[in-house]
Amino acid sequence: MEELLGIGLRRNAKRQRLLVFCRCPLPGRPGRHDQCHRVEVASLLLKAAAKRNVSLTITEWPGGQPQSRALKIDDLQLEKAKTGARYVPLGRRQPRLELLALPWSSRVRLMSSKSCVQAIADPAVYRSGKWLLPITSVVDDRRTGGWALHKESLPERRQFGLEVRKA
Repeated sequence: MEELLGIGLRRNAKRQRLLVFCRCPLPGRPGRHDQCHRVEVASLLLKAAAKRNVSLTITEWPGGQPQSRALKIDDLQLEKAKTGARYVPLGRRQPRLELLALPWSSRVRLMSSKSCVQAIADPAVYRSGKWLLPITSVVDDRRTGGWALHKESLPERRQFGLEVRKA
């Protein structure tokens, strides 16, 4: 970790950021070896920075606080979302930038001609030739406010290393 921290400090001296990539689609839980390792790597980097009394900020891309968005979908897609679909199909064309850079665990209001629901969504992904919006949970608009859904997602953001972390 010392070497990686050193690389980051040299980049910082040149007013550059250090981006670290891995193949895993999602961050994992610290201490779980069957999950992505980047949360663990971030924790080790933060410890190394604290030991050297260096200021360090780690942000999972796309960073930022969860946002609220609205998305029009057809009635069939809405019914599938209500019954546990993990993705909302967005089509073959690249979606709007606001869905590509959607901060993790953002609130999305899914609206069809018949009704709407509140959902927690992650950034859009490209799989098997089409764009998809990952959905982690859905609640009926009439049952609960969006704020309750947002609060429900906060522990998961911390657990998966999606919050900004500083040393």
